[in-house]
Amino acid sequence: MGIVSVALQSRNCSINEKSEPSYSHVYLVRTDNKLQNLPSIRSAPGIAIGDSYFDDSFAGCNGVDSQPYGEDGFWHTVTVNWGPWPEREENPLNEPTQVEWNLSQFELEVEKDRNGKPIVNAAGMPPRDILTKDDSRPILTVTHNEASFNGALAYSYRDTVNRAAFFNAPRGTVKVMNISASRQFSPICGFFYQVKYEFAFNLDGWAKEFLNCGTHELDAGKLKPILINGKPTDEPVPLTRAGAKLPAGAAPVMLKFDVYHEADFGAFNLE
Repeated sequence: MGIVSVALQSRNCSINEKSEPSYSHVYLVRTDNKLQNLPSIRSAPGIAIGDSYFDDSFAGCNGVDSQPYGEDGFWHTVTVNWGPWPEREENPLNEPTQVEWNLSQFELEVEKDRNGKPIVNAAGMPPRDILTKDDSRPILTVTHNEASFNGALAYSYRDTVNRAAFFNAPRGTVKVMNISASRQFSPICGFFYQVKYEFAFNLDGWAKEFLNCGTHELDAGKLKPILINGKPTDEPVPLTRAGAKLPAGAAPVMLKFDVYHEADFGAFNLE
């Protein structure tokens, strides 16, 4: 028992305003059983949803319909339709990385003027009040779709600086500002994460620098108060790199300390 014959009865073609073709074929299907399984009748022409048209790959099968033909129950018509391919959703994991640059204003403590000269009063003493200036820095935001998100890894990279060149910036000049993730869903790949990486650039580096000064000095390896007019001073006085009171007229000494851990930004796979 089954399908006895399949014969093409008619076919037609049309085109829409976008020059996209559509096709329709009508097949006459004969069975030897009045109770023949309907899906087998529908599939008798051998064409399935999604199949391209025979000589036109720009049209795909988008519908197959079977109907009884006559009254004896052995005959059926099967209509197969082809039309323009629907727009297919792209896999979000294949979307290109988004890169955005902008400037963000920071406040920077200053101990030097624009010519690099330490800021001190007429007597060569540092000012009592901390001076600051605006410091606009480049901010890089990179958004990337990822199949999973490792929160522990993101946490381990907080406030780290680059160990090697990153987006053409030298070692130690780029710092992680934030790593955030938003869970998304796509029928193509299921759940995924839209991860946003934010980096701050400082071409002067992220080491902390301050004027070498204090109220005490080292004398023969021993710490002792600095005397001004025979009395211990409570105002910081510039020091030499060896920790002694700086001689009058000598250039003040700046001390620099690396306070941020370095990390390999290549693990982000963003470049």
